Amino acid sequence: MSEAQNTIRNWVIIGPFPNQEDGGFEKAYAPETEYQPQGSYLGSEESIVKWQRYFGDEPYLSGALIWMETSGGRFDDDAPVVDLNRGFQLTDTSWMVGYAHSYLYSPEEQTATFVIASDNWAKVWLNHKLAFGQLRHPLWYQLNDNWADRFPVALQKGWNEVLVKVGVGRYGAFGFTFRVADAQGKTIRNLMNSLAPYSPQDVSTARETRWYRIEVPPGTSALVPPAFAKPYRLLLNGQEIGPVGPSRVSFKNLLQPGKNVLVIAARKEDRLTSPILFVSDSTPIQLQSWTKTGLAHFSGTAIYEKTFSLPPTFSVGRVVLDLGKVSSVAKIQINGREAGTLIWSPYRLDITTLLKPGENQLRIWVTNTEANARAVGASHKILSKIDVCGLEGPVSVIPYVEKTLTLAPE
Repeated sequence: MSEAQNTIRNWVIIGPFPNQEDGGFEKAYAPETEYQPQGSYLGSEESIVKWQRYFGDEPYLSGALIWMETSGGRFDDDAPVVDLNRGFQLTDTSWMVGYAHSYLYSPEEQTATFVIASDNWAKVWLNHKLAFGQLRHPLWYQLNDNWADRFPVALQKGWNEVLVKVGVGRYGAFGFTFRVADAQGKTIRNLMNSLAPYSPQDVSTARETRWYRIEVPPGTSALVPPAFAKPYRLLLNGQEIGPVGPSRVSFKNLLQPGKNVLVIAARKEDRLTSPILFVSDSTPIQLQSWTKTGLAHFSGTAIYEKTFSLPPTFSVGRVVLDLGKVSSVAKIQINGREAGTLIWSPYRLDITTLLKPGENQLRIWVTNTEANARAVGASHKILSKIDVCGLEGPVSVIPYVEKTLTLAPE
């Protein structure tokens, strides 16, 4: 999952309030001065508005009254966006103000970066103190991480209260994206998100379970446990692993050939609100399309290594390395020396001068296209159209013996 997908999805929201000619930017409506979960206030057009839940990481029903369809979900294209238009069930979103409220639990005092994208303007309070405010009307704006504002904050140990206020003018998207990152832009993974504060030691007696099932990406041997509010279990291929804590959990000795499945068993009320971080390592792999593995939605580079031996008396005229099926770029190294980079078929090159009698080491860097990372949400059908992905092989070392043949006339 890209960093842009790691947004805070669970909020309570309230609105809309008037924002004629951006008057709502400076006007402090009631939710700004007090947070009363059961409170009700006078909103736009004399309507009564109340706080309501917004679970952005779960599917919802959309469409017309007759033809209903399921939209949204954690990997939907629009999943990172807190869509206030949908939340308030609005058809006209011009000159509106909306609020969103949530809590973040930090196990320690730490500095962080709030990353928020909003068209047109936004304000953010942390623990009742204004941390950010920007009034603007861009001619063009995309509601995503690339266009977001970033500003530093100091999180206190324990629960931190976050209030977001966004406004839309005559046109624009009525909503926002919000995530918490470190100084390098990476999502902070030890935070928990909740609609209300509670004691992390408070263990519910409810027996209902929320299950998450993830195929383990090849080339990984451990994971950094995600942050949950309450105790949970990790199982790999049906076998429990742990103990679950802040430190990485190794599962290298439990990996089996082919597919490996990680299962998270959490309490029903406990949602996964932070990404799962797998730790890369050297592991055996069968050559096949990445689309058939836990790398199906990965776009990037993987390194393949293989050692092969040649007899002490090895001596031929020419040796060619054939990689078989590849997508899309392959950089080859033999015994630590660069052999070349291949970008189209046939993925084949001469490696004669790089070989030696005895043991030889082959290393291949394979980079695919961005199509895999894009194949989520409304674009999920892209995955079925990817015909070759990664290093599929077969990989062959082909010796050529050069001989001169003389053809005699009949």
